Amino acid sequence: MKDGRVLVAGEETSYLQLELPTLTEVQGQLLDNGIGVDGADIEIRNPDNGNWHYAMTDENGEFAILLSDGSYAVSEVWYYGWKELNFEFEVKDGLLFVDGAETDFLTLEYPRGNVNGKVLDDGVGIGNVEVEILDITGITEYGDYNDWYYTWTNDNGEFSIQLPDGQYRVAWLYFGETISVNVPFEVINGEVVVNGESQEQLSVELLPVTVQGQVLGQGTAAAHATVSVSDGENWYSIYANQNGEFSFRLPDGSYRVERVNHRGRVEMDVTFEVIGGKLFVDGSEVASLQLELPPRTDVKGQVISENFTLDDVEIELRNIDTDIWYATYTEDSNEFLINLPNGRYQVEYIWYRSWFPMSFEFEVKDGRVFVDGEEIAYLQLELPTQ
Repeated sequence: MKDGRVLVAGEETSYLQLELPTLTEVQGQLLDNGIGVDGADIEIRNPDNGNWHYAMTDENGEFAILLSDGSYAVSEVWYYGWKELNFEFEVKDGLLFVDGAETDFLTLEYPRGNVNGKVLDDGVGIGNVEVEILDITGITEYGDYNDWYYTWTNDNGEFSIQLPDGQYRVAWLYFGETISVNVPFEVINGEVVVNGESQEQLSVELLPVTVQGQVLGQGTAAAHATVSVSDGENWYSIYANQNGEFSFRLPDGSYRVERVNHRGRVEMDVTFEVIGGKLFVDGSEVASLQLELPPRTDVKGQVISENFTLDDVEIELRNIDTDIWYATYTEDSNEFLINLPNGRYQVEYIWYRSWFPMSFEFEVKDGRVFVDGEEIAYLQLELPTQ
């Protein structure tokens, strides 16, 4: 563009004509032991220009993608975790070549790792579980660990991951709740060894449910609350259902319910034990935990700038007495709503395209909200000018 004119190779033109490159449909299939892998992401890279291309397999493991002439490599596939593949091919004059030989179809073999296992619940494989493996090779006297490795189970509960020689432990599983497990193994010369014997497949059996309970707020079920429990070293979290009911698969030990998130964070101090797979409170066996949330108050408000209410705003506030922080957000109505226990609070920051420091104090007391000693029904927060 120059002085209102369009130039191509120095010549003025009134019309741009763009020629699309010739594209070739490349078809292929991803197989796992001869069976098509459904729903896998295929990443294809052109090493000459650095461009990436993506395809997804169908129920038969097949995929198709349009590519221009050039050299390519299927670099990775994603199927419950990324796996390197590095399968090279070429598109030339509309034809497909692998290792210099013409072909009309790419056949990709899903890359199995050297560590294969299965997550079981009462003998049945569990799909879509995140498996967390800890490298315990060379742990120091201070408890320093090496790396964590992550993979996911497929629909049959199977997982596969490539690990270097070393000592490991399947330590955590996650599928809606955090579950502690302890399955130690070694990788020696690329093979899995358990208790000195080679293993084709690790078996990771879930603990049975050992803790059940319910979250209540003033006698009403706290639907979809998040319950967080600690044993002093590790944290376990679970979402309650619409009736406020929850369950944990915890090993034997001593625990404390640290907090519950339900329309705001609530600090808790409920201790219990799991002994022989049974739940005990104050030394007595009980059927379930009943978590009663303290009285709380809905605090509503808006954030205003030059008489306009703002949306997509984050409000950060702090309990002055306990130093516990809370966060809330404006909804579609440009209003925010947060449920708070009794106490004195200060709005510390507001995020609206950038952070704005604040110093707005209010008090929540027995279901009412006060500012400067005056009861109000609604907080009006003025966005400070920068």
